[in-house]
Amino acid sequence: MSPQDRTAVRRPSTEELAKADQRGLLETARQPLQRTVRTAAALAGDDTDFLNRLRDAAALSRSGPCRECG
Repeated sequence: MSPQDRTAVRRPSTEELAKADQRGLLETARQPLQRTVRTAAALAGDDTDFLNRLRDAAALSRSGPCRECG
């Protein structure tokens, strides 16, 4: 697998870390969201189940196709 496939978890940026620190948080806003999505993906049986799990976790703001995607 190419090291440039961009599927690895990226480290939080300096700005993200600074914002979390200013808010008194131990992790950035992106980290719990990533954890929620990974968990939903691992437990879901199909696409609908995945979206329902995200919705139940309040991690889904809207569903449907991306406007820019076509």
